[in-house]
Amino acid sequence: MGGFLSGRTTPAIINTNDIADGAVTDAKLNADAGLATINAQTGTTYTTVLSDAGGIVTLNNTGAIALTIPANASVAYPIGTTIKFQQLGAGIITMSGVTFKSLAGGYISIGQFSIWLITKTGTDTWLVEGEVKGIYTIATGGVITTDGDFKVHTF
Repeated sequence: MGGFLSGRTTPAIINTNDIADGAVTDAKLNADAGLATINAQTGTTYTTVLSDAGGIVTLNNTGAIALTIPANASVAYPIGTTIKFQQLGAGIITMSGVTFKSLAGGYISIGQFSIWLITKTGTDTWLVEGEVKGIYTIATGGVITTDGDFKVHTF
């Protein structure tokens, strides 16, 4: 059997004997062709699911978005699983739920059209790479003095 998926410009050739249940679906054809599945989200909260593994999750909202990567006890992604995220809307995205490791200590998107990837490296540990930043606490209180050209904030 050979054919085109709707909207595809390249042929998808697949033998139904290669599919255990014999059912040909868009997801199976896309996987066979090396295409990532896109899961489009438009709400202000989203918790990833097992079918997001190896795919792309787009997040599109004008408000802040709470993105949760569930603990291994809830969703047992295999070690090495990757999930790519794309921020399409203006709402900043904050990830939570597991331990994140990144160069910048980040797990917050940096703005509209940010793209980042997470890779599961341990039971509840994911490596974050891409356009994210860390959460920093803004200090308040204390005394501000001037020392030459510098302002010094003392607590």
